[in-house]
Amino acid sequence: MPEIAAGWHLCLDVAERLLDGYPVGPIRGRKARDHGWEGLREIYARQLEETCLNQQMV
Repeated sequence: MPEIAAGWHLCLDVAERLLDGYPVGPIRGRKARDHGWEGLREIYARQLEETCLNQQMV
């Protein structure tokens, strides 16, 4: 799931640039890694893990 979230994050970054008038091409594969995909994946993994742990405590 964190991989998917990181990918969508980059997709939304591309959409934001397009709407702001600064279009860029698709960011995928190695190019995604160059744009911070791995860091985003780690952030989403931590956030999702915390959410799951919090839900188990309830």
